[in-house]
Amino acid sequence: MTTPVARVHLPNGFLPVGKRHRSVCTCGWMTTPRATEDRALTALLSDHGWTVPICVLCETDHQGYVGRDWFALQREVEILDDPYTGGTFLVCRNSPQSCRDRTDQRMLHLDRTVAENFGIEVPRPRLRVVKSSTDRDD
Repeated sequence: MTTPVARVHLPNGFLPVGKRHRSVCTCGWMTTPRATEDRALTALLSDHGWTVPICVLCETDHQGYVGRDWFALQREVEILDDPYTGGTFLVCRNSPQSCRDRTDQRMLHLDRTVAENFGIEVPRPRLRVVKSSTDRDD
């Protein structure tokens, strides 16, 4: 028995078919030819389905921004391949600092939760002031 491969499904563009249009998914699936690009996109989203554009690392919902279309979202998210499972997952494009910061915060929270569930006492975080090379002792 094989494990199903998780694929990310987002609109990836259009293919002209004469005067008609097909909408194409990132997985390669295409709609039948439609009269307009809008109708082809609607058919893709309703017939084939789509993946909610949420980063698996920082959990940012990229669809939550008003006034943007699917193709504007492609500038903010990217699909990465998992070489071990053959699946794909969605992340913030170019891993911005905000994504890395939220990922670190989530990991600290998950680590603390796991430790507490096992009855391991986690020490409180301590801050340490480090002098920079520009600080002087006058």
